Amino acid sequence: MALLQVNFFSKALSRIVTAHMYLPSDTQPEFIEDNPHYERETKILYLLHGFSGDSTDWISGSNVMDVSRRYNLAIVMPSGENSFYVDRQGTGTAYETFIAKELFDFVTLNFGLSTAKEDNFIGGLSMGGFGALRIGAKYNKKYGAAIGFSSALIIHDIAGCTSEEIDNMPVKIADYEYYRNIFGDLMCLEESEYNPEYIVRDKILKGEKLPPVYMACGTEDVLLKRNREYKEFLRHMNVDVTYRESEGGHDWKFWAEYLEPAVKWAIEKSYEKNAGCNFPHGDMPGDKIEINQEHIVKAKIIFEELMKILPHKLEESEHGKIVISVSGGSGVGKSEIASLLAYYLDEKEIGSYILSGDNYPRRIPMYNDAERLRVFRNAGIQSLVKSQELNSEIVENLRNLQRKGEDANEIYIQQYPWFMTYFRGAEEGLKAYLGTEKEIDFNEIGDIIKRFKAGEEKIWLKRMGRSDEDLWYEKEDFTDKSVLIVEWTHGNSDNYKGVDIPVLLNSTPEETIAHRRSRNRDGKVDSPFTMLVLKLEQKLLDSQAHKAKIILSKQGKILSYEEYRGLMDENK
Repeated sequence: MALLQVNFFSKALSRIVTAHMYLPSDTQPEFIEDNPHYERETKILYLLHGFSGDSTDWISGSNVMDVSRRYNLAIVMPSGENSFYVDRQGTGTAYETFIAKELFDFVTLNFGLSTAKEDNFIGGLSMGGFGALRIGAKYNKKYGAAIGFSSALIIHDIAGCTSEEIDNMPVKIADYEYYRNIFGDLMCLEESEYNPEYIVRDKILKGEKLPPVYMACGTEDVLLKRNREYKEFLRHMNVDVTYRESEGGHDWKFWAEYLEPAVKWAIEKSYEKNAGCNFPHGDMPGDKIEINQEHIVKAKIIFEELMKILPHKLEESEHGKIVISVSGGSGVGKSEIASLLAYYLDEKEIGSYILSGDNYPRRIPMYNDAERLRVFRNAGIQSLVKSQELNSEIVENLRNLQRKGEDANEIYIQQYPWFMTYFRGAEEGLKAYLGTEKEIDFNEIGDIIKRFKAGEEKIWLKRMGRSDEDLWYEKEDFTDKSVLIVEWTHGNSDNYKGVDIPVLLNSTPEETIAHRRSRNRDGKVDSPFTMLVLKLEQKLLDSQAHKAKIILSKQGKILSYEEYRGLMDENK
């Protein structure tokens, strides 16, 4: 592991500049052995410091050396002064040009590193986060990912402000003349290239694809509001953004904690790009897949087993059509695995189509979620009525729990003698709804499968979005499709027929919960009701597992049903 200080003349800055760099060129053998990151080219992360910092900040404040070594990642840390990493008109200092052009060319040329987009990432904290997100968007053909920690997204705070208004700001970074020197006329700021949002809109209007974005901000950070707003803006613009929030302030404790997860995320995104990003998708509107190395490994294991069965099944089929289901609980990678299987089938010149079972509930997601909760609560109250326990005091306490979304939390069994009756009755009511014909139109799916296997060339398929207007049908051509892949939690259900090769992606209840918590969105955790739904869905999957022809564990091991049964019984 080499720590380098590089000095070279910058035309953009009209002077000799200094940058620090970790280069994993002489990593010890013990760190390389069995490390898949050393089986590829070294990737590069340009890591920008914050206001009042310099090129040594990341070295002293984080575990940047370990991250570089662990992930075979060259990490380049330039000094950006207090420039916000923009080209400053009339000053002879062009920090954007220095970072995105001169430094990029210097590093890749002199150290023989890759210039490929998927191998180059840019990230930073605070002012550096602003710079990384802005430069990553503007130079979208150069960087494969952009990372912003506690990004100083201050454009809307200072745009159009007078000197007096800036002086009276609750959080004052600098004075009016500083902002004028950096950004020019503040009255024109929002509609200029200094505004990352302006750049994003411009790129999208031109039909260009922006690199994926990773953002993280602490819940006690003064910049939290603007980071949340920018995340929502990116999502509105259909930019691939991963956002993380957790307890923390504007400090190194928070930034150091998120450095490695962000790097891991960027590398996983690069695997997706290396594979060409041309994977087939399920037909659920807005369906997004995020394929990483783990998905690829698992899909290859499944595909190897699949090809032991598939040719014989196709030969047996009257019309050369078979159906595969890919089922499993929350977060096991059903969508990604199904996409990869379709991709591998295509490589074998076996045409396939991915049908998402999530198009076939009887209600759109918003209404179905509401119906699940209604069924749960109605059954619970009916249970109290039948037991003759219901009274005005219980009604008041129960309503308070419902308002807080806590009436599916079993901890209240200890507090309220009546809660056991309510909860058990509600649970049984929900169990009688989830994954049944009351919730899902299994007849429609069964009819599609029947028509597909009969050799029908064109079939109308349902599309279910998230609003009332997003419900329609499209006619799909199955002429060249030999395999229908049903990707769905309930793909192995007894409520419909015709699946030839059921595949189960298994995870224990503990693994499912751990995964849900690790990927909590926007800092939120699952509600007690959601956790109950997941538990009941897990039981459904367990009851159907005996039918699966291929079972893959969370760790990527093919299991016999006996091995699966032993694993699940062990984790009860």
